[in-house]
Amino acid sequence: MRSIAMLSLIIISASCTGVTNKSEAKRILDSLKVATKVDSVIQTTVHNALFDTAGFRQAPVKVLRSELYENDYSSFRNLRFTFKNVSDKRISGIKFRWYGLDAFGEPADMGAAGIDGFGGGFDDEGISPGKTNVGDWEILSRNAKKVVLIWPTEVVFSDGSKWKIGTPD
Repeated sequence: MRSIAMLSLIIISASCTGVTNKSEAKRILDSLKVATKVDSVIQTTVHNALFDTAGFRQAPVKVLRSELYENDYSSFRNLRFTFKNVSDKRISGIKFRWYGLDAFGEPADMGAAGIDGFGGGFDDEGISPGKTNVGDWEILSRNAKKVVLIWPTEVVFSDGSKWKIGTPD
């Protein structure tokens, strides 16, 4: 979609600046193709880096349910989810990341500036072993319709030890 808009702008710009030469027009189109490819590679790399869930099934925290909701004072959607400490240690803090989609199945505005689909937050209230907690995050999404996944990325225990996604046990 962005490349079509960029192509239109380049064509309009070229016609306004008097580019009539075929080689100049070809150079502009070639640079657009390169820019589009670079943009695609960057988006894919960022998406893959943020969607690193390697080892989250061994996490000491499990997300049990989630919902998007609107406050009485706003039409923006916020996120609420319930999570449980499934470890045998008291947890002092948890960093979370989430990914969501809009009505068209495309990445939604989930609270991370400039990175559609992703958002993140933390809880530092502490949670005892076997207990559940509910967290609310004001992500102020304009278009989120579905939360695909919420996962912990880092957990700090009250004894000072840590669990971090992607690190072996």
